Amino acid sequence: MKRWCHERASPGSEGDCWPVFGALHELPAAELDHVVHLDRQSQLALLAETRVADSLIVIGEARYALSPDGLECEFALSVADDWRGMRLGTLLMADIECRVRTLGASGGA
Repeated sequence: MKRWCHERASPGSEGDCWPVFGALHELPAAELDHVVHLDRQSQLALLAETRVADSLIVIGEARYALSPDGLECEFALSVADDWRGMRLGTLLMADIECRVRTLGASGGA
């Protein structure tokens, strides 16, 4: 899988990048395109939404990406702060795990 990175701010470091382990305010356009337009053969994203007033708000997201051989899988899970501890993450991961096992993957990377 691609890793998100940001360029170092020092001169002469072009092409160097560090993995991003924290929150980003905005993804670069190429990364946003990669996140939104999944490879439907090997990737899936599930969103959990709730309605507040007249707007839908995303409160959780679970994703997977299968390895090229289809035997291993990477998972990602995010749940909004106000919804933690309500089993939303558990439900999303259970759905993702069931789908991945149906495809023949045996474990997480």
